[in-house]
Amino acid sequence: LLGGYVDEAVGYAVEERFDYFFDIIKKNLQCVKEVDYLLLDEAQDSNENQFEFILDIVNPKSFFIVGDARQSIYGFAGGRPDMLIRLSHRPDVTKYDLNENYRNGLYILEFAKRIINRLGGDYEDNSIAMCKTTGKVIETNFSPYKFAEYILGSNDNFSDWFVLCRS
Repeated sequence: LLGGYVDEAVGYAVEERFDYFFDIIKKNLQCVKEVDYLLLDEAQDSNENQFEFILDIVNPKSFFIVGDARQSIYGFAGGRPDMLIRLSHRPDVTKYDLNENYRNGLYILEFAKRIINRLGGDYEDNSIAMCKTTGKVIETNFSPYKFAEYILGSNDNFSDWFVLCRS
Protein backbone atom coordinates (compact mmCIF):
# COMPACT_ATOMS: atom_id res chain seq x y z
CA LEU A 1 0.00 0.00 0.00
CA LEU A 2 2.74 2.46 0.88
CA GLY A 3 5.37 1.49 -1.66
CA GLY A 4 8.80 3.01 -1.03
CA TYR A 5 7.68 5.44 1.67
CA VAL A 6 8.19 2.95 4.52
CA ASP A 7 11.94 3.67 4.79
CA GLU A 8 11.34 7.37 5.43
CA ALA A 9 9.49 6.67 8.68
CA VAL A 10 11.91 4.20 10.28
CA GLY A 11 13.26 6.78 12.72
CA TYR A 12 9.84 7.95 13.91
CA ALA A 13 8.16 6.74 17.09
CA VAL A 14 5.30 4.31 16.55
CA GLU A 15 2.62 6.80 17.61
CA GLU A 16 3.90 9.37 15.11
CA ARG A 17 4.12 7.01 12.15
CA PHE A 18 0.49 7.06 11.16
CA ASP A 19 0.31 10.85 11.03
CA TYR A 20 3.60 10.94 9.13
CA PHE A 21 2.42 8.35 6.57
CA PHE A 22 -0.96 10.02 6.34
CA ASP A 23 0.59 13.36 5.37
CA ILE A 24 2.84 11.69 2.75
CA ILE A 25 -0.02 9.66 1.28
CA LYS A 26 -2.34 12.69 1.05
CA LYS A 27 0.34 14.37 -1.09
CA ASN A 28 0.94 11.20 -3.15
CA LEU A 29 -2.44 9.56 -3.70
CA GLN A 30 -1.01 7.55 -6.60
CA CYS A 31 0.79 5.35 -4.04
CA VAL A 32 -2.53 3.96 -2.79
CA LYS A 33 -3.32 0.74 -4.56
CA GLU A 34 -6.86 -0.48 -5.12
CA VAL A 35 -8.23 -2.37 -2.11
CA ASP A 36 -11.03 -4.89 -2.53
CA TYR A 37 -11.74 -5.73 1.11
CA LEU A 38 -10.80 -3.98 4.32
CA LEU A 39 -11.38 -5.07 7.93
CA LEU A 40 -11.11 -2.64 10.83
CA ASP A 41 -11.56 -3.93 14.38
CA GLU A 42 -12.00 -1.79 17.52
CA ALA A 43 -13.14 1.09 15.30
CA GLN A 44 -14.53 3.02 18.26
CA ASP A 45 -10.95 3.98 19.14
CA SER A 46 -10.01 5.25 15.67
CA ASN A 47 -9.41 8.97 15.30
CA GLU A 48 -10.63 11.32 12.57
CA ASN A 49 -7.48 10.93 10.43
CA GLN A 50 -7.71 7.15 10.61
CA PHE A 51 -11.35 7.16 9.50
CA GLU A 52 -10.49 9.54 6.65
CA PHE A 53 -7.56 7.38 5.61
CA ILE A 54 -9.55 4.13 5.64
CA LEU A 55 -12.80 5.33 4.11
CA ASP A 56 -11.82 8.23 1.86
CA ILE A 57 -8.22 7.67 0.81
CA VAL A 58 -7.97 3.87 0.73
CA ASN A 59 -11.65 3.81 -0.28
CA PRO A 60 -12.04 0.03 -0.32
CA LYS A 61 -14.63 -1.58 -2.57
CA SER A 62 -16.03 -3.35 0.51
CA PHE A 63 -15.32 -2.95 4.19
CA PHE A 64 -16.21 -4.66 7.42
CA ILE A 65 -15.87 -2.49 10.49
CA VAL A 66 -16.27 -3.85 14.01
CA GLY A 67 -16.71 -1.64 17.04
CA ASP A 68 -18.82 -0.63 19.99
CA ALA A 69 -19.06 3.11 20.67
CA ARG A 70 -19.84 2.34 24.32
CA GLN A 71 -16.44 0.69 24.74
CA SER A 72 -14.26 3.55 23.52
CA ILE A 73 -11.24 4.05 25.80
CA TYR A 74 -8.91 6.13 23.62
CA GLY A 75 -10.57 9.55 23.78
CA PHE A 76 -7.30 10.88 25.20
CA ALA A 77 -5.62 9.86 21.94
CA GLY A 78 -8.33 11.29 19.69
CA GLY A 79 -10.61 8.22 19.52
CA ARG A 80 -13.92 9.25 17.93
CA PRO A 81 -16.74 6.77 18.63
CA ASP A 82 -19.18 9.34 17.23
CA MET A 83 -17.65 8.76 13.79
CA LEU A 84 -18.45 5.04 14.07
CA ILE A 85 -22.03 5.94 15.00
CA ARG A 86 -22.30 8.37 12.10
CA LEU A 87 -20.93 5.71 9.73
CA SER A 88 -23.58 3.24 10.93
CA HIS A 89 -26.31 5.67 9.83
CA ARG A 90 -25.11 5.95 6.23
CA PRO A 91 -27.63 4.47 3.76
CA ASP A 92 -24.90 2.44 2.02
CA VAL A 93 -23.83 0.75 5.27
CA THR A 94 -25.50 -2.29 6.82
CA LYS A 95 -25.32 -2.43 10.61
CA TYR A 96 -25.54 -5.66 12.59
CA ASP A 97 -26.06 -5.55 16.36
CA LEU A 98 -24.53 -8.38 18.35
CA ASN A 99 -26.63 -8.05 21.46
CA GLU A 100 -26.41 -11.48 23.12
CA ASN A 101 -24.29 -11.03 26.24
CA TYR A 102 -22.73 -14.27 27.50
CA ARG A 103 -20.34 -12.55 29.90
CA ASN A 104 -22.60 -10.96 32.54
CA GLY A 105 -25.45 -12.15 34.70
CA LEU A 106 -28.86 -10.49 34.39
CA TYR A 107 -28.51 -8.16 37.43
CA ILE A 108 -25.05 -6.99 36.39
CA LEU A 109 -26.18 -6.37 32.81
CA GLU A 110 -29.30 -4.48 33.94
CA PHE A 111 -27.16 -2.29 36.23
CA ALA A 112 -24.72 -1.53 33.40
CA LYS A 113 -27.56 -0.78 30.97
CA ARG A 114 -29.05 1.78 33.36
CA ILE A 115 -25.74 3.64 33.38
CA ILE A 116 -25.15 3.35 29.62
CA ASN A 117 -28.70 4.35 28.69
CA ARG A 118 -28.25 7.67 30.51
CA LEU A 119 -26.03 8.66 27.58
CA GLY A 120 -29.10 8.41 25.35
CA GLY A 121 -29.42 8.18 21.60
CA ASP A 122 -27.05 5.84 19.83
CA TYR A 123 -25.39 4.76 23.06
CA GLU A 124 -28.47 2.83 24.19
CA ASP A 125 -27.72 -0.75 25.17
CA ASN A 126 -30.12 -3.45 23.93
CA SER A 127 -28.08 -6.40 25.21
CA ILE A 128 -29.81 -9.59 26.29
CA ALA A 129 -28.34 -11.60 29.17
CA MET A 130 -27.64 -15.13 27.99
CA CYS A 131 -25.74 -16.17 31.13
CA LYS A 132 -27.56 -18.57 33.45
CA THR A 133 -26.44 -16.81 36.64
CA THR A 134 -27.98 -13.51 37.75
CA GLY A 135 -24.88 -12.02 39.32
CA LYS A 136 -24.96 -9.62 42.23
CA VAL A 137 -24.60 -5.82 42.32
CA ILE A 138 -23.85 -3.99 45.54
CA GLU A 139 -24.10 -0.22 45.32
CA THR A 140 -22.48 1.47 48.25
CA ASN A 141 -21.01 4.65 49.59
CA PHE A 142 -18.62 2.63 51.77
CA SER A 143 -15.09 3.81 52.17
CA PRO A 144 -12.57 1.54 50.41
CA TYR A 145 -11.64 0.08 53.82
CA LYS A 146 -15.22 -0.76 54.77
CA PHE A 147 -15.79 -2.29 51.35
CA ALA A 148 -12.65 -4.42 51.69
CA GLU A 149 -13.86 -5.56 55.12
CA TYR A 150 -17.22 -6.50 53.57
CA ILE A 151 -15.53 -8.57 50.86
CA LEU A 152 -13.16 -10.24 53.33
CA GLY A 153 -16.06 -11.10 55.64
CA SER A 154 -18.22 -12.54 52.87
CA ASN A 155 -16.34 -15.88 52.69
CA ASP A 156 -16.72 -15.72 48.92
CA ASN A 157 -14.03 -16.63 46.47
CA PHE A 158 -12.14 -13.42 45.63
CA SER A 159 -12.07 -14.34 41.94
CA ASP A 160 -15.86 -13.96 41.95
CA TRP A 161 -15.62 -10.24 42.77
CA PHE A 162 -15.35 -7.30 40.42
CA VAL A 163 -15.13 -3.81 41.86
CA LEU A 164 -16.06 -0.86 39.67
CA CYS A 165 -15.12 2.54 41.03
CA ARG A 166 -16.14 5.91 39.71
CA SER A 167 -13.67 8.68 40.30
